[in-house]
Amino acid sequence: MVRHTSLRRGFTLIELLVVIAVIAVLIALLLPAVQRIREAARLTQCRNNLKQIGLALHNYHDVHNTFPFALANDKRAYNATQNPLFIDSSWVWSVSILPQLEQENLWSQLATERNRPKQIFQDSALLPLFRTPLPVFVCPTDPARELNDKRPFRTMLPGEEVLIARSNYVANNGNEEDTGPFYENSIVAITDLQDGSSCTFLVGERATPEQFAAIWSGVELDVENLTNRWAIQANTRFRMNDGAAGSGIAPSPIQAFGSQHAGGSQFLIADGAVRFISENIAWGWEEENRGLYNWLGDMSDGVEIIEF
Repeated sequence: MVRHTSLRRGFTLIELLVVIAVIAVLIALLLPAVQRIREAARLTQCRNNLKQIGLALHNYHDVHNTFPFALANDKRAYNATQNPLFIDSSWVWSVSILPQLEQENLWSQLATERNRPKQIFQDSALLPLFRTPLPVFVCPTDPARELNDKRPFRTMLPGEEVLIARSNYVANNGNEEDTGPFYENSIVAITDLQDGSSCTFLVGERATPEQFAAIWSGVELDVENLTNRWAIQANTRFRMNDGAAGSGIAPSPIQAFGSQHAGGSQFLIADGAVRFISENIAWGWEEENRGLYNWLGDMSDGVEIIEF
């Protein structure tokens, strides 16, 4: 009888290296596609956040016949009484629309009709409310931590810096200061948008790196200045993302709109639409060379915008 034996051999080292190289190439090809898909999903979520904010602002307008103020600062009351309670802190536009964002429980706990933010900071049972991240105010593309360590509150608790929850959305203060729908003690109705609701920014994005992102819960004030007013609003006179200004003027990213999305930022338009605006949009610091970006920031500059 003749026995036939079959020899079984494994992969050679060269074959294994070839297989590993092929797998590595496939991963390298697939990874950018996966990243693009993920960013597309994050971009969609960010757009949905802005749409919810837009709907909330319009519902607020339906009730009050104006958009909310960016912040309140009663300097006259302070000057008359010298009572620092009139100047220490202020609620802001994003708090005003909490009921329209289905945050009625949070709104009722803050009790803005009888409290200022300082009272919340000084109540250990209520302070965690300010540290609660609200998904509607957070762009998922921004990887920063939930508490905004770039915007600490320094005057609410003696000797302490207090961090509160981050936001990535800021109101439009205009091109020149206070020429947009949101500013200190503003009372702006949609009929005040003389350039038209389809040609005026309401809210835009603000990124964390170098721009310090934003906060949703309030601002602290001092007698002379607003110590963090740019934490809740932005100005189109400063170029998107890098905050560039005219020659000889220092850039100010913390006053600008910006995002972590590639190539631009998303903006809520006053008519409720959300648009992605390229960072290469026409822009200029000086009055004689201003561009489309500047005109979209101003609610009554008189410049006719056909489309963008």
